[in-house]
Amino acid sequence: MKVKNIQQAWLEACKLVDEDSLIKDYEATERAGYDIYRDYNEYYNYICILGDRLEVNLANGKSINIWIEQPENIKEYADCESATITIRTYENGNSRDTTRSSTPEEKKIIQGILTGALNAIEAGKDKQTVMDVAEYIGLNLLKKSGANTYDSIYNRIRFCTFIKD
Repeated sequence: MKVKNIQQAWLEACKLVDEDSLIKDYEATERAGYDIYRDYNEYYNYICILGDRLEVNLANGKSINIWIEQPENIKEYADCESATITIRTYENGNSRDTTRSSTPEEKKIIQGILTGALNAIEAGKDKQTVMDVAEYIGLNLLKKSGANTYDSIYNRIRFCTFIKD
């Protein structure tokens, strides 16, 4: 299976594994060297984040790769990634993230932040610093939408594979 970005990959993965029962498996993540999210209701259902793909492993022994075929330049990437936004809501003290299509204003903001951040990394700026600053800018500019800027900005820079830091 092939998709255009990490959000689309997660949407597809969550059709196979119950999104509401996924938790990060810190012990397995530490051993593997990449993030692993496990279904706490079915231990052998888990998702590995492998940069250019998500690997969905199911209790029945099946393994499904969801390949992320990113655009090859910053403009196309920012355009693709800005099409969706992750919103964080709170209910009874618990947070819940949902991904939806960006409004035109949100898209313009996300696109601008991603373009600037990726250009800075490409120009040799420290990737971690750029991601932190970009997330902070997004937090301020997208405040009224309730955006989870870690997912909407930071991770979209982090998982961009064609910019080498």
